[in-house]
Amino acid sequence: MRTAASFGVRPEAVNAFLALADVLNRMGDDNRRAVCEQRPEQWSSDATPPARQDAAAACGFCPAQPACLAFALAQREPAGVWGGQDFTPIPKRKESAA
Repeated sequence: MRTAASFGVRPEAVNAFLALADVLNRMGDDNRRAVCEQRPEQWSSDATPPARQDAAAACGFCPAQPACLAFALAQREPAGVWGGQDFTPIPKRKESAA
């Protein structure tokens, strides 16, 4: 059996991880899948900003959204779309020399 740590979960995020896993398992029991499982590339930090914006909006229809966001916050996810929020850092603009 895999542990939360084997998934790279921070100790302070274990409860949020387990809550998210529970919601996703219950969805699976009802033959439902989270939208991010169907098109994961849109939730990646490598996706274009418009794709990530669409992904974040799609999270609003997912029963796992609150648990997903809670996990991302507890885990301090550095990038990607989690629970309707885009955590991808915005690149800093280079200042042009005058």
